[in-house]
Amino acid sequence: MNEPALNSIASAELIVHDSDLASALSSDPAESFPPVFATRRMIALMELAGAKVLKPLLQPGELSVGFSAEVRHTAATPKGCDRHRHGSLRWA
Repeated sequence: MNEPALNSIASAELIVHDSDLASALSSDPAESFPPVFATRRMIALMELAGAKVLKPLLQPGELSVGFSAEVRHTAATPKGCDRHRHGSLRWA
């Protein structure tokens, strides 16, 4: 695989639906979460944006795997809102 350019950026977006809400993702019926965009769905959207950074560099049949994130999810997003995430690639 070719090396991506430092600080390459790609985006992914999603309209928040019921299945993206924290209230829909609990595996324990005794747990209650608010009907807002779930952090783990936000992280999945970030991962998709990051994969888009690498896609132009992959050969046919190749996939990108692995993901590292530092996340701060500090505001509630209700159903129906449009969320945008940007992925960038930085070399450590």
